[in-house]
Amino acid sequence: TAPVAWLHVDLGALLAGPRRARIYRPVSRFPSADIDLAFVVEEAATAASVADVLRGAGGEAVEDLWLFDMFRGPQLGEGRRSLAFRLRFSALDHTLAEDELTALRARCIEAVESAVGARLRG
Repeated sequence: TAPVAWLHVDLGALLAGPRRARIYRPVSRFPSADIDLAFVVEEAATAASVADVLRGAGGEAVEDLWLFDMFRGPQLGEGRRSLAFRLRFSALDHTLAEDELTALRARCIEAVESAVGARLRG
């Protein structure tokens, strides 16, 4: 005899649950630009808090953002670590110019330095 499995799902209860509004962002027809930034932060500073600051500073231009490296080492100092992020910037109506990207980069660096006491890792 073959094993038998049985599953009972109350679809009424499943479909009656609260529904969240779907949020989406239109896809840009223009190319994006990636910028990598690494910050030396205190151990207490979370990657999520730094990411939130970066999203806020980059505003609508931040298409995506992710942590791609975390490093600890004696050269950073006791109780410090490096968090490296890749930021993907884009605009819906044009290709971002070099001066726009330079300004976005500077704004992001300044925001993280002032919000979490970080320094840009060179």
